[in-house]
Amino acid sequence: EYLTVFDGETGAELETIRYKPGRHDDGLMWGDYAWNRIEPGNRVDRFLAGVAYLDGAKPYAIFSRGYYTRAAVVAYAWDGRRLREVWTADSGWVEMDNPFADTLRRRDGRSETHGSLARQGAHSLSVADVDGDGCQEIVYGAATIDHDGRMLYSSAGVLPAESAAPGTEAKLGHGDALHVANIDPDRPGLEIFMVHEAGVWGPYGYTLRDAATGEVLFGAFCPKDVGRGMVGQVDPRHRGLQVWSSEDIFSRNTFGLLTARGEQIDKRAPGTNMSIRWAADMTTQIVSGSFEEPVAIDDWRRG
Repeated sequence: EYLTVFDGETGAELETIRYKPGRHDDGLMWGDYAWNRIEPGNRVDRFLAGVAYLDGAKPYAIFSRGYYTRAAVVAYAWDGRRLREVWTADSGWVEMDNPFADTLRRRDGRSETHGSLARQGAHSLSVADVDGDGCQEIVYGAATIDHDGRMLYSSAGVLPAESAAPGTEAKLGHGDALHVANIDPDRPGLEIFMVHEAGVWGPYGYTLRDAATGEVLFGAFCPKDVGRGMVGQVDPRHRGLQVWSSEDIFSRNTFGLLTARGEQIDKRAPGTNMSIRWAADMTTQIVSGSFEEPVAIDDWRRG
């Protein structure tokens, strides 16, 4: 497993380094032998990447590994000849029982400085200047890494009465969809809309958070995996962007279409497949269709 920089004009290999961190033991260390099943190459082989202007002036390469248990994010600078590691944000191992009976609910990794990064990642990372200092941060799911590699925050909440452990504080946890934008133009800064799949062991099925602090602005509990979520201006009669999600990954039930303040506009919601700015008025449309379903572009108000 390597990282290589290629010459864009000729394709020549300029430098190659080993991927950090390496694979190590995938079963017991990365959690692929949890519960009652063996899933080699699952959690250990979750890779994300991006480009961030960490100092507000130059682009840096961001590469990561893991988000269900241990999470490690590394930033690199390229000076035209060599890759230089700028910082590493590594949660450390999330200890698990040996083996097959652990449910991976331990909160943090072993790192004293970055342990709270563990188990918070999404299926994508986002890059944004969340604190307004002119430098871009790494939004790693339900946690955010500051531009200098330090933990900015790791979001958590209290489990409600319907959950598996009412009153207990728990991380927001992993989710499949993540969006960072100026969702509510009447609030300063950016917001993060994310869905979560912890079910009865998580405080929320979806959340809208303050991007600078990680504070949950609104959200709702769901006992199932909320697998999809989307943002966009599908109804321009309401200020800002709207947010919506699926209730769970196997269902078309939803929490409805919500405003940027969490007010329900409609009990129904648009699709969550992909969004596109198709109309000339710059509202948001949804690209629908999968498998046997024909592909279409759906407008919430105009069909």
